[in-house]
Amino acid sequence: MAEEQVRTDVADIKVIPPVIFGGFLVGGLVLAAIWGVPVLPRVLAHGLGVCLLIAAGFVAVTAFQAMKRQGTAVHPRTPTDALVTDGPFAYSRNPLYLSLLAIYGGLALLVNSLLMVLLGVALYFTLQRHVVEPEERYLAEKFGDAYQDYLGRVRRWL
Repeated sequence: MAEEQVRTDVADIKVIPPVIFGGFLVGGLVLAAIWGVPVLPRVLAHGLGVCLLIAAGFVAVTAFQAMKRQGTAVHPRTPTDALVTDGPFAYSRNPLYLSLLAIYGGLALLVNSLLMVLLGVALYFTLQRHVVEPEERYLAEKFGDAYQDYLGRVRRWL
């Protein structure tokens, strides 16, 4: 039997962000169906939800473009070949995860569910602990001083 290769040039992320997002989304929709307490008046919630979804889409597309320009992978379980600091990465170190949170928040507002909004806070902390922090450790080790300089210039979220 062939030995399994250990990949060391990747962040130690156990569950990829889309899976985490999907789990929270399903859980939030189930909670909303069980206990449908609105978070805002319907028209306001829907308007804000649509705005969040549009903003999230813009941030995600421009972040993907910035990563493509630098020739680095988007998938967190593949090696990062370049430190991306332009586009939305000039304002947030985690624009793709920020866009996931905004998509979740936008959907929670479209559903107009207080429980879903509250579960979004748990999604934030889950991404922070299980995705962002391992990625930061990996990038600090891989890019050294360049990453430390980036940490000093750009905030983690906004």
